[in-house]
Amino acid sequence: MKPLLRVLAILCLSVPANGATLMAPFETPEVAKSVLDCDTLILMSGVKIVGEILEEDETTYRFAYCEKERIVLLEKSDVREIRYASGKVFDARAAWLSNGKTGQGKKVDPAKRKRLIRTGLILMGIGLVSFFPLGYLAVILSFGGSSLAGLVLAIPFGVFLVGTVKLIKGLLIRRNKG
Repeated sequence: MKPLLRVLAILCLSVPANGATLMAPFETPEVAKSVLDCDTLILMSGVKIVGEILEEDETTYRFAYCEKERIVLLEKSDVREIRYASGKVFDARAAWLSNGKTGQGKKVDPAKRKRLIRTGLILMGIGLVSFFPLGYLAVILSFGGSSLAGLVLAIPFGVFLVGTVKLIKGLLIRRNKG
């Protein structure tokens, strides 16, 4: 009962002499409408830019600042996150990487992947198969005192190495999921 009496006493003592008003209406602070309608871009460096995305290209955003009336082009690879005025948050980096882009910014091409793997395996096979006859030829040339023996032996080794590099490049390209 005592807490109720305290509340009533506080209310009675706080009532102005000219009449009682229950509560003043809550006033929202005045914010410029242009800032409310703007998006926020967060760059890879951590810099936040407030503005509006006007156009989106394959590799760039055309962006207009809210307070300043200038338009800039931003590379998509420089943008980490977009926070739209509607409240939607878009992780641009994750979306850019998941849309079939590798770390170097190239599209995943399954035909290129298969071609590199196939070419690498073929070149490695040619290098291995040609090693024995060319190695035999190199041994014969070295007994004859020819300086071409090293070059003849380097040919299958070089073909094998080129095939290995192509195979590794093909295996490093990510597969499409879907």
